[in-house]
Amino acid sequence: MEQYDSLDWLYEVLFCTGNSVSRPSPIRPSRSNHAPPATQQRGFPLYFVPMTREEAARRVAAECLWGDYALSADDIVRRLDRGEAGFDRFICSKVIENASHPSRLLDALFDRPHLRELLENMSRSNPRVDRRIRVARANLFGQYDLVPELSWDRDG
Repeated sequence: MEQYDSLDWLYEVLFCTGNSVSRPSPIRPSRSNHAPPATQQRGFPLYFVPMTREEAARRVAAECLWGDYALSADDIVRRLDRGEAGFDRFICSKVIENASHPSRLLDALFDRPHLRELLENMSRSNPRVDRRIRVARANLFGQYDLVPELSWDRDG
């Protein structure tokens, strides 16, 4: 088996060029041969780019509701603005359970004090949901002690 520069292997893993991991492509990614990921805008990673409330509602309708409910993005924003009883908890739970980036969507849809209250009072129906709630709270409010399993082991 040929020896490869460890950097070639790293590029293969990071950029998923489709070649075998054991035999990475000799072409290293550069600005000329790789477009920036769709998750980046203006040179910033996804989580630094602000999301509008309307965009977040569109993503919630597509990612989290799966067509099971007759709700459009406009309906979601309108009902959240009106403060319909329980609708905010419903949307928050759907985002936590189904969204690919729950912290980002929740941050765009709700103001921070209300979001803190929603997440603290949310039902933890199973371990997966409980962990996603804890991760969202850590991301949004800096409560990193809630997810010790994701922290660096600095002692060992």
